[in-house]
Amino acid sequence: MLSEKERAERQREANRRYAAKVVQVLLRFNPEREPELVEKLSTVPNKSGYIKGLMRDDLGRVDG
Repeated sequence: MLSEKERAERQREANRRYAAKVVQVLLRFNPEREPELVEKLSTVPNKSGYIKGLMRDDLGRVDG
C-alpha cells in the first residue's frame, strides 16, 4: 500500500504527464461589450464541448 506522500507524488507526476499532452486556452469576455456571449455561456453546462462543437462545425464548413 502506498503512503500518502507516495500517492501524492504519483498523482503529481500523472498530472504533469497529462498537462504536457494538452493545450489550455483562456477566453475572456467583457459583459458590458458582449453580454449575449456571457449569457449564452452561462447556460451551457459543458463550455469546452460547446466551443469545440462550434469549431468543428466551422471547420466542416470551411473544409467541406
